[in-house]
Amino acid sequence: MTNVIRLNISDADHLPSGRVSAAKMSMNTGPLHGGGGGGTFDGMSEIDAKIEAAEARTDTKFEKLLGELKLINQRMDSIERSTAGTKTTIIVTAIAALGLTVAIMAFGSQWFGLGMDAQQVSERAAQAALDKNKPQIDGLNGKLDQLIQSTRPRPNNPSP
Repeated sequence: MTNVIRLNISDADHLPSGRVSAAKMSMNTGPLHGGGGGGTFDGMSEIDAKIEAAEARTDTKFEKLLGELKLINQRMDSIERSTAGTKTTIIVTAIAALGLTVAIMAFGSQWFGLGMDAQQVSERAAQAALDKNKPQIDGLNGKLDQLIQSTRPRPNNPSP
């Protein structure tokens, strides 16, 4: 049995694009009748073969696409399995960093106080060394002043 599409076309049925509206197309499942100027087409088997070939190509492309999606899914699963340890490492590191930050904040004032004490101790030691060596430094400064005075040119006094 051959399916035939019959078009009922009038000027009112055309869409602005020049196509015929799909609502005016109807299926006639009966055989074509000869006469009256209408022709018949017995090449429906060729059209069916073309449609089947197109469906086969589409099915092949769809299967390829599904294969690629499965491959991507497998790769994602392997990536997820390989990064499971990394996630744990990141979480533990973050917790350790947070704990270290809290510890520094808790004991920072004590460390700052110790630093200030060390600075005061070093300043006292430097001052004590300076006080101990002050007489020697003053003696050297006096000798340098004499040396500078002796090396300066003397003014010439004109005779009267």
